[in-house]
Amino acid sequence: MFVSTAALQAEEIRFVTEELPPFQFTGADNRVDGAIVELVRAILKESNLSASIDIYPWARSYQTARTRANTIIFSLLRGKQREQDFHWIGKLYSLTSHLAALKSRADIKINKFDDAKQYRVGTVREDLAEVYLKKKGFISKKNYYASSKYSVMWGQLFNGRVDLAFTNSVLWRYEVKAEGYDPADLVLLYQVEDMASDLYMAASLGTAPSVIDKLSKALAKLKENGQYQAILKKWQL
Repeated sequence: MFVSTAALQAEEIRFVTEELPPFQFTGADNRVDGAIVELVRAILKESNLSASIDIYPWARSYQTARTRANTIIFSLLRGKQREQDFHWIGKLYSLTSHLAALKSRADIKINKFDDAKQYRVGTVREDLAEVYLKKKGFISKKNYYASSKYSVMWGQLFNGRVDLAFTNSVLWRYEVKAEGYDPADLVLLYQVEDMASDLYMAASLGTAPSVIDKLSKALAKLKENGQYQAILKKWQL
């Protein structure tokens, strides 16, 4: 079905994301807050655009961004499997990926990624980590288990339902602490070297080109004038 550019531009712009502190989370009075949320609001102001920002479980946000016109998603890991599914607006942050385990699990030994196949790895449904696990030959409900969100995944790790959690270098501390667990009880056991590590802002394929252009230029300008760096510094990133 043909949809005119004018019709797309008239449709409300919508940003979707997930709970991922300190980047994005539901704060006081149910207000969406976080480092990247603050950056998104600065981008909207710079580009003279208005938009809603909604937090959902990751699978819902991801599918919404794949199917709904004028929808922007963040913070999205960029990988080959996703390259053709979105218009990539700009890089927001860089991470490294890891397999985490409880320090008490001295029995878990991983020298290469395939060693993890003998354990149960926790991840989040529709996350790039799940795609990565499938590509490496992991089987759902055999040696990997996908949860609806990170809080569920960490609960499974601490309750012994999975042996490892697929996470990254920054967010795990915030997520674990938010669920009432002690980050000191965890160790990043293995770094996943060939996993995509750049977080992006991306637009659905049905998004108006003018919207993508304005957002891309606004992000570039914030990086040039120092606002981007100031926001990350404020959030200790």
